[in-house]
Amino acid sequence: PQPIYSSCMQAPQLLPECSCCLLVMISPLNQQSLGMFAAYLVGGFKLWEGAVDLCNYLIQEYQITPDMLQQRYPSGRLQGKKVLELGCGHGLPGVLCLLAGATVHFQDFNKQVITSLTIPNVQANLQQLQPGTPRERARYFAGDWEATGSMLAMHGLGGYYDIILTAETIYNQEGQERLLSCIKQVLQPPHGIVLVAAKSFYFGVGGSTASFAELLKADGILECKQVWKVEDGVSNKREILKLNFPEAITPYFL
Repeated sequence: PQPIYSSCMQAPQLLPECSCCLLVMISPLNQQSLGMFAAYLVGGFKLWEGAVDLCNYLIQEYQITPDMLQQRYPSGRLQGKKVLELGCGHGLPGVLCLLAGATVHFQDFNKQVITSLTIPNVQANLQQLQPGTPRERARYFAGDWEATGSMLAMHGLGGYYDIILTAETIYNQEGQERLLSCIKQVLQPPHGIVLVAAKSFYFGVGGSTASFAELLKADGILECKQVWKVEDGVSNKREILKLNFPEAITPYFL
């Protein structure tokens, strides 16, 4: 597999390796040019490790190959799935699903991130396909998670999504509660799943995979288990958590 490169205003930056060689990433703003923005906005322009972890997990779990992504009508298990990426930033996990045949919606808190980074990334990746290769049209939403969940529900997207993706979004406990509120409003029962990629501990800001798992347990709506772990001895320990509805509710949706 080839590494993913970021095309910046300066020299291309080598990004963490991903198993899929077809993804490209556009980073139109470098760190210096972001000085006018508040710190929370700068974070939206950074490619976090969790996003690459999510891509690699999706490739493995859904057996995605470069040839599949180039098919006119992809035949894999993501074909026809309805996917939402929350806190998308670059949107690489969502882009991967889009290329694999899913309908994908992207959400970020900041409109600037959506317009300056997410949309260009989606367009750049679609341009890698052969001319005339059809893919579903992506949609984009900007705003707070709780407000986004309510807005989506009001517009007929409550309980809509088969798969929700999110990376590096549980770094503080207040944000975890808003994220969970959004997820519960838009995840499709009884078989919808959520994949949460995160560091095991976020030092200094209070979040962790353990605290998020405790929140889920106290809330009682979704179950949670670890499906991916990275302990390379170099970077922080990282995980992917899979959330799903309990099997006991399935008969109520038959």
